[in-house]
Amino acid sequence: MSVLSFVASIILGWMEIRGKNMQCSKLLNKKDKPVPSVPSKIGMLVLYTPALFVGVSSFCLFSTGTRRFILLRSAISALFLKRVLELFRSTAFTIYNQLLMETVEEPNVDLKYTGVVLLAIGLIGNFYHHYKIPKGDLFSRVICPHYLFEILGLFGVSCTAQTVYSICVAVGRIFT
Repeated sequence: MSVLSFVASIILGWMEIRGKNMQCSKLLNKKDKPVPSVPSKIGMLVLYTPALFVGVSSFCLFSTGTRRFILLRSAISALFLKRVLELFRSTAFTIYNQLLMETVEEPNVDLKYTGVVLLAIGLIGNFYHHYKIPKGDLFSRVICPHYLFEILGLFGVSCTAQTVYSICVAVGRIFT
């Protein structure tokens, strides 16, 4: 599961770099291909809602768990409350992967609280830069600071989970 997600993310990222964009890509050159127009708010609601549902419903489906599992579910729910989906597949697999890891011994180095801090910084930074006119602040140093903070938030989730799959999702997001 981890390897397939990682490879798919690299392939999709490489296709974006080469200009072979997906129809839903923000980088799509609309002059090349006519695409039916859907208002962005409706598109985001339709596409992003299931991940939020998975994150929130995990509290009902798995009422018990270690502190790490509870923090992971909270982190994912918070991340997708803002995004409301974008990574439905990854959200469901990350929660399922963490459920499978509940019986495995805790890692020697505990990064769950580091993950919570990274997620908080990522959410705050993303929100701040996402709704700001692109000039000054980090826009003068980074091309897309809102995506930088989104990736930082995903690394926060991966630190909270501390699984190979969650790290592959975070690294894969860099390329897509």
